[in-house]
Amino acid sequence: RFVEIGKRDIYGDTKLGLYPFRQNLAFYGVDLGLMSLSHPGAVRELLATVYRLTAEGVLPMPESTHYPLAEAA
Repeated sequence: RFVEIGKRDIYGDTKLGLYPFRQNLAFYGVDLGLMSLSHPGAVRELLATVYRLTAEGVLPMPESTHYPLAEAA
């Protein structure tokens, strides 16, 4: 299963190749901004769970890249 939470490909109507789905894969697109308006309690609970599991070390911290403030546009 794959859950897409990015908006660029969804709102850009990006094409998705179907070849990988021969292995019974599932793809879901979720707009968290829209979901936070329609189901704020569910989003709050989901994020709290992710934050807690990350703090407990169950989930890894996401990778991040830091840039000097002088490079900000």
